[in-house]
Amino acid sequence: MMPRVRSARSGDGTNIAYSTLGEGPPLVLMPAILFSHLEKMWELPPLRRGLEQLAEHWTVVRYDNRGCGLSGREVNDFSLEAHLLDLEAVADTLGLERLALNGPMHSGPVAVAFAARYPERVSHLILQSTIARGSDVWSTQAQALMALIESDWTLFTETAARVVLQWSDEDSARLAAPLLRECVSQKAASALLRAALEFDVSALLAQVQAPTLVIHNRQFPLDLAVSRDLASRIPDARLAAVDSLESIVPAAIEFLTQKPARTATSRRDSAPEASPPIPSFDPARLSKREIEILRLVAAGKSNRQIGEELTISTNTVDRHVSHILSKIGAANRAEAAAYAARQRLLS
Repeated sequence: MMPRVRSARSGDGTNIAYSTLGEGPPLVLMPAILFSHLEKMWELPPLRRGLEQLAEHWTVVRYDNRGCGLSGREVNDFSLEAHLLDLEAVADTLGLERLALNGPMHSGPVAVAFAARYPERVSHLILQSTIARGSDVWSTQAQALMALIESDWTLFTETAARVVLQWSDEDSARLAAPLLRECVSQKAASALLRAALEFDVSALLAQVQAPTLVIHNRQFPLDLAVSRDLASRIPDARLAAVDSLESIVPAAIEFLTQKPARTATSRRDSAPEASPPIPSFDPARLSKREIEILRLVAAGKSNRQIGEELTISTNTVDRHVSHILSKIGAANRAEAAAYAARQRLLS
């Protein structure tokens, strides 16, 4: 079921639509500035699965940026400061004193600015296929895209479907393009992109105090050198290169759930762990939750028993097990158990 949509009032009076899903520490997923629509994006199965997976660990907060989706459309100010007001409004309306923040694409600079301005509020920062300044991507290609927005809106959205949603075949892109056109008008898209290309938070990178993960998606048209430079200029940041949109959620979960290394003294004083540590990644890029469930499958437990042990529904376990079998190429639970043993996920 689509999460209930509520509204926050930005500092300049703009209505900002937001929704929440799940329980736990807050994780704010900022909109991919240009294409954002809480309801329409929920209809895309790959994106919905990723949100549901995150919601098993966190309260996932999403919102539509100004000019897009269910937020106020009749606006003219698309500056960095205006986008900051929108993020602040959502966080303040929900009473989020401390949050993890994910800034994809052109919302990345807004996330950096927020983290630098409010270091006490940001526990983790994820920068996904993004930049510190618009000039990093202001190339012949970017200029061509700007011209395409204004000259052929339909072709632009079909092109964006291949880039943003990574639907590479022509038929899928044509099917997705109408959804993107519902996210934003042609006029607003042009204004949003022109404004975003003026963002520059280079001077703020050194002020970010939160642990930061810079995710570079090899399928996204952004040079790896740009992502590497971004990560190198943030004090506590690391770079993760992934091969697909589906790999981003596992990378984010691994980053958000990792614990700081303990000293020898703390290890001696602490109680032994109840279960062996879960590795960051295995060859199939299973999430920590999936590895946890795979271990219980290998132990011979039924989906009902797994649900009771992890305090989640049997339907959720069913979905996880199906994803696990698909990811590791196993035909049944016995093959899954064998895979777990081969990859040393049981110890």
